[in-house]
Amino acid sequence: MTSSKHLDLKSVPCPLNVVKIKLALEKLSKNEQLIVELDKGEPEEMVLNNLKEMGCVFK
Repeated sequence: MTSSKHLDLKSVPCPLNVVKIKLALEKLSKNEQLIVELDKGEPEEMVLNNLKEMGCVFK
């Protein structure tokens, strides 16, 4: 069974949102997923690029 953790990072500036996501990912167990809410535009692009570099799987 997969559980989800939610992280609301709307209005959180770059690169702080990337740092918060990285810290949250480190705390996840293997069967957990992280759901992140971001502002559209640059914050979303920056986070997606960083996740790709880290080898994360995301939707």
